[in-house]
Amino acid sequence: LTAGMIGMRIVLRRAAVVPQARLLGTAGANSVKYWNPHRSNAEELINQVPVIKVKGDIATCNGGGGALGHPIEYIQLNTKDPTVPAVCKYCGLRYIKDPDYHGH
Repeated sequence: LTAGMIGMRIVLRRAAVVPQARLLGTAGANSVKYWNPHRSNAEELINQVPVIKVKGDIATCNGGGGALGHPIEYIQLNTKDPTVPAVCKYCGLRYIKDPDYHGH
């Protein structure tokens, strides 16, 4: 097994067998495979955040704002099925129209 470091990736040569490896693809004709040992549980963590209730038909999401946020996203909440949360395409936060809000 020959392995070398390239940035955050470990390069595994043709005969390498890595148990439970998640291969990300091949590069070039020499069949060098890239494997990322760092697995993210971001989806699990974002699903632990409760659905955010909004008083209105449009939710705005900026991912927390500042340097760590994302571009502002306007999310339409008056859909055919108001019980299904709308999801921010950048960060995955879920929004739903507050059923107790009847204001204008």
